[in-house]
Amino acid sequence: QRISIILAALGVLAAFFLYGQFPFLALTICFSWSFDSMMKKKIRLESQVSVFIESVSMVPFSILFIIYSEYTNMGAYGILHGWQWILLPMTGIVTAVPMMLFTTGVKGTSFTVSGICMYFSPSMALIIGLCTGETLTMPLLITFICTWIAIALYLLGLFHTLRRLRNNTIKRIRT
Repeated sequence: QRISIILAALGVLAAFFLYGQFPFLALTICFSWSFDSMMKKKIRLESQVSVFIESVSMVPFSILFIIYSEYTNMGAYGILHGWQWILLPMTGIVTAVPMMLFTTGVKGTSFTVSGICMYFSPSMALIIGLCTGETLTMPLLITFICTWIAIALYLLGLFHTLRRLRNNTIKRIRT
């Protein structure tokens, strides 16, 4: 398990050196999701209440962004027509439902399991990107491979630890 953590860190460092710049945005997203998961696990709220509080807290920022976008002619007014005005608020539902499911799911799992499951989303985004014509750069490939080998090693170590604990428990019960 320690080797897997080192390998994951090496993958990030390799991407850092190959790109030639520090991945601030990627690490910010990583730490914010980790913090969000920890908060959702520690604070005992229903998933609907949690998502509602998160959504309401973003309303002032959203209103400011909408005003700014309309002022700089980058907003939706004048661009959207007909049914598109109905689709715009539907994006809230498309966002809220997975967030409620995530909030419900993260409360019932350990940090290890929920952390590992969080790697599926960017991996699916990578696969969708590749299927839609995006190119796979060498730094991204190295990071992706290192990360998934690290996850496999971590899960293997976890499996061996659980097996050892189960065998020790069985031996104690028999004696």
